[in-house]
Amino acid sequence: MISREQWDRWAPGERLVVAIVIACLMVAAAVIAFRTPPAEQKSALEPRRPVPNRKAAEVSTRPTQLQGPVSINSAGQAELESLPGIGPDLAHEIVQDRIRNGPFTSVDQLQRVKGIGPRKLEQIRSRLRL
Repeated sequence: MISREQWDRWAPGERLVVAIVIACLMVAAAVIAFRTPPAEQKSALEPRRPVPNRKAAEVSTRPTQLQGPVSINSAGQAELESLPGIGPDLAHEIVQDRIRNGPFTSVDQLQRVKGIGPRKLEQIRSRLRL
């Protein structure tokens, strides 16, 4: 912070330059803070959804009853979506968590995924395996 005595020691031209620089910095900060990207532009921080390959799509579209329990460590997004209460966003989060933190060592670790709590886990526990 500049004291009043320091400010008064500057020549009027220097004060003007300092005031203009401060004003420009404040405007630039406001523009950055309040700028909203267009709807079609994705943030660089958002994780990208993987594009499923044809083989994975064929496997995951089979009825779950024929496949048995779903492996939380190897299931693709479409296969995870076949579980009750698991939609596209939650299935995507499960896959992303697995990529970030490595494979699950127990079914209970599925609770580390945002959106899966004890109640949801109990709903699907019987249809899961590692």
